[in-house]
Amino acid sequence: MPTPTPEEFTEFQNPSSASVERLIQALDRTYHHMGNLMWRNFIAGLMYAFGATIGFAIVLGAAAYILRGLGGVSVFKPAIDKLDDLIISHTQSVANTTQEQAVNQILNQTNKTPTPTP
Repeated sequence: MPTPTPEEFTEFQNPSSASVERLIQALDRTYHHMGNLMWRNFIAGLMYAFGATIGFAIVLGAAAYILRGLGGVSVFKPAIDKLDDLIISHTQSVANTTQEQAVNQILNQTNKTPTPTP
């Protein structure tokens, strides 16, 4: 069944019981066909993603323009250096802890091996 045209909805400005019944039938034709509903939602999802992508590009471009006006990344260099130091120290401590745990596990396994009895 075809999608109702806007002219079919003009009588709903002053609804009567017959016009309400026609509205229900028009909505039923429009929204209860699975293929039509899926296609409409697919296009809506594409447009949402397209809009989000364009919006993100605009915000990213504006941020780059402002950063360039402020002198680039040099404004944030101290904060970036401190964050870099924190990340390096954390990864080194995790690596050392992991190595210590591996060594302790190997030592515990060798201490737990039973000695063969003659």
